[in-house]
Amino acid sequence: MSRDFESGLLQLFFDDDKQTLASQVEYQDDVPVGVFTTYYPNGERRDEKTLKNGKPDGKWTEWYDSGQIRGKGKYVNGEYDGYQRYYHPSGGKMQVRIYKNGTRIGTWTEWDESGNPVNRRVFSDATTAEATK
Repeated sequence: MSRDFESGLLQLFFDDDKQTLASQVEYQDDVPVGVFTTYYPNGERRDEKTLKNGKPDGKWTEWYDSGQIRGKGKYVNGEYDGYQRYYHPSGGKMQVRIYKNGTRIGTWTEWDESGNPVNRRVFSDATTAEATK
């Protein structure tokens, strides 16, 4: 993508109307920084994360096009870190994942729409997962 500025707010719009905001992010010295937000064509936020030196760093949130939260968690220096939580469109828990510096760790759990656990995986390192029901 070519830009004619090194610093400032970059806003992109959906092609169909050139008026509905698709995304926006601030640039400093040609590097994206601050809050990066994308939107659905209906104007609802799709996702939002904080960028530091061009990498995700801090809290992130994703939404369904209805506005209901789809997921939330945290990045550290561009990598998932800590608990990452995902939700069904109804708002109930769908999945919990745990990362340490981008590496899958701990017990990941999935739930069905009724709130019943349907899958558990235990990660002992980045390549090993033991599935349980």
